[in-house]
Amino acid sequence: MKNIILLNYRDGLTLQEVLDIIESNYDENDVESIFIEPPDPHVLTDEDSGNEDEDENTIALETVDELKDTDFKIPDNEKTTDWVKEQSKLYALFKNVNDFDVTNDEIKCFIGILILSGYNGLPGKRFYWDSSDDVGNSLVKDSMRRDRFISIMRFIHCANNNEINVNDKVWKLRPVMDMLKDKFLIYFVPSQNLNYDESMVKYFGKHSCKQFIRGKPIRFGYKIWCLNTPDGYLINFDFYQGISPKRKVLYENMFGKCTAPFIKMLEEFPKEKKNLPYRFYFDNLFTGLNLLKFLKINGYHGTGTIRENRLPKNCPMSNQKIMQKRERGETESAIEKNTGVFFARWKDNGVVTIGSTVHGVTPQSKTKRYFKTQKKIVQVDMPNCVFMYNKYMGGRDQMDENIARHRIGIRGKKWWWSLFTWLIDVAITNSWKLYVNSGHKVTQLEFRRNIVQKYLTRFKNAPKRKGRPSSTSSRVPEGIRFDRLDHHVIPTIDGKRKRCAGAMCTSSVRTAVLNLFSFTHPLTIHYYFTDPQMPICHIFLHKIDMNLRNKFNNEKFDLF
Repeated sequence: MKNIILLNYRDGLTLQEVLDIIESNYDENDVESIFIEPPDPHVLTDEDSGNEDEDENTIALETVDELKDTDFKIPDNEKTTDWVKEQSKLYALFKNVNDFDVTNDEIKCFIGILILSGYNGLPGKRFYWDSSDDVGNSLVKDSMRRDRFISIMRFIHCANNNEINVNDKVWKLRPVMDMLKDKFLIYFVPSQNLNYDESMVKYFGKHSCKQFIRGKPIRFGYKIWCLNTPDGYLINFDFYQGISPKRKVLYENMFGKCTAPFIKMLEEFPKEKKNLPYRFYFDNLFTGLNLLKFLKINGYHGTGTIRENRLPKNCPMSNQKIMQKRERGETESAIEKNTGVFFARWKDNGVVTIGSTVHGVTPQSKTKRYFKTQKKIVQVDMPNCVFMYNKYMGGRDQMDENIARHRIGIRGKKWWWSLFTWLIDVAITNSWKLYVNSGHKVTQLEFRRNIVQKYLTRFKNAPKRKGRPSSTSSRVPEGIRFDRLDHHVIPTIDGKRKRCAGAMCTSSVRTAVLNLFSFTHPLTIHYYFTDPQMPICHIFLHKIDMNLRNKFNNEKFDLF
């Protein structure tokens, strides 16, 4: 019988060591195959088959210090930038501006400046091009002109104004939103525990979709349904606008308008990622018996807090008023016989009611609570369903925290601008999460800074100097400026431009020199004057000065 040798990468064996073991312990005819398991993604190793010091083709491991040499970009964004470029040109024509043109490099440079404003904030966008040392940014100045940035910001667009979808209130951003949603789903690494919740995008203007939610960190703004992993990666999202153009009335009737987008997101999963045993967590805005049944029938699991009026009518658990009088840490539970859905009530500061298809009361864990009567911290029992809910429910909160840490700071007056910058921030945080989960240790600030540095250096369009290029750094040669001679330049009498009086000089000037030359000799002083009607340029003036200087140095003067 032939052997199959299984080796784990953590054993620390190289390929040559494995071959030596086989040769010493096995006959080569008895070994059918050798399988070496790959390392875990988070395990860093410098194992290599070649010599790193001698082999030029060896790819060394990246460190945080080497991030500046890494090519950062939002995954596969060429299609998105091409679309934004074309739509921006169409919008300029729509506004009767025929001379506006923009390139992909300028769009990327524009986005780079927006990202920079998230961690290097100034009172206004014009301050980045200010000449003062306390506010100006040299990287921004060298990458794009200020007026060019303002022009792009004026015409940047994500949809065609001649193709308006009256049923979609966010049609201005719909094409870019769909592109990003597809990419988020493609790059999503399946995780068993997922979280569905609502997120707010700050907005204080006038719009029919603006919401007010009391108790949220962002109370006024647009509401977005989000499906996240526990570490904050945004898998899918949908903009709340009352009646969605992609809504399904059947889902709204079965689960409610708030939960229907969640079922639609499940249908948008790729085939290879759709039929996996996910566990979803949601709060009492979405949880209901119909939702938990639906998830269980389709091979998923669900856990969430549930409201009193959504419990089955024959549920034997005590109501909230009775549970509120119980001691902290007490639990009641029940199981719905037909579906097997588990319900539990736990007394904490308030009464917490949870429904689940996968978690129960046991194994219980301990949590610390402060008792006013005893004036000390006491450990109380916590059901397993509550513990797992608290553990995996914070994915959307983590995403909001990541975005808020370095949110784009340049503001616009258009109603969709805050949503547009939110999409950029989400794309960056998702890219950062993918990069960190692949084994790299880098903060979000370092990640954003490297994107900005790459975009603003690689795609920059250096500003051109105004005026005619000069062959010298100064219009007046240094020989004239620093010869310590007194040149009293005055304008011509009529103030008109005239030809220089110098021989073989073709320049045209508006000035003449009153004191053409004043040379102080140890024994005498000589003054030479010119007629103000005779214009002389600086170059010819310098030649006269030097000739007169040489003449006086070579002559011998007598006393008066």
